[in-house]
Amino acid sequence: MRLHLKICSLIALLIFAFAGRAIGTVMTSYTIDGHVGAEVAAFPSAYGTAGSGTLNLTLIPAGAVIDRAYLYGNNYFASVTPSATFAGTNLGPTTAYDTNGGFSVYRWDVTSLITGNGSYAASYTGMTNSYGLALAVVFSDPSLPLSRVLINDGAFDFYPVPITLSTTFNAFAGSGNLWIHTGADNDGGIGQTGEQIIFNGTVVGGPIDANLGPYASLFDLPVTGLNGTNTAEISDPADQFGWDLAVLKTPSGGVAPVPEPATMLLLGSGLLGLWGARKKFRK
Repeated sequence: MRLHLKICSLIALLIFAFAGRAIGTVMTSYTIDGHVGAEVAAFPSAYGTAGSGTLNLTLIPAGAVIDRAYLYGNNYFASVTPSATFAGTNLGPTTAYDTNGGFSVYRWDVTSLITGNGSYAASYTGMTNSYGLALAVVFSDPSLPLSRVLINDGAFDFYPVPITLSTTFNAFAGSGNLWIHTGADNDGGIGQTGEQIIFNGTVVGGPIDANLGPYASLFDLPVTGLNGTNTAEISDPADQFGWDLAVLKTPSGGVAPVPEPATMLLLGSGLLGLWGARKKFRK
């Protein structure tokens, strides 16, 4: 019996290892169903080593529960260990969350620091060529309609061009919203424009020409979801830039909340019995 438990535990650990995120891709890292909503905020920074700004949230109902909040930074052409502050709190240094080509993405969990709507001061240091910060927040409240929210994050480097890159969501049919954040995109200069944001085969946005300010863009786009796989893609004819974040909200389909893969594995391992060691899962 003891040997059987050890074998099952080893299998569970191997499943978790091989089910982890792929390197150099924007993919789903968080999914939640229920009376939930989402908001994405960002500010730009012109290829600096440090930057600061304000991230404004306006969609959170009073008294809502903050389910998840991530702060994202990005950098080009160097492997660095940047530090960040958020809402007066030093978040400390972190290594790259994901890297693709010359584009690296950094992520800090700031769930406990979101208190509702408001303006949140944020800053970073330790970069070489960075293009600002982005904030993705997911919240729940009984006043919100039943929805599914998915956070897809990681690193896509649009080089060499022309190139089209895509990310997929497992969602439901109905009207929804798609948020897209990019960094290092040009301001529409000659030969550096014409990008299209495409959702399930329909062009819903673009071009990507630094709509936030110096070299960063944020889109909040109305979209129509499908039951099952939904695809968001960016078609880029000429400009080199990075894509680090895509958030999708659709109706939930009336399903129960979906645990994250790490949570599902933890629950499954618990059914195998107490096997003597605690496994630390990435949040």
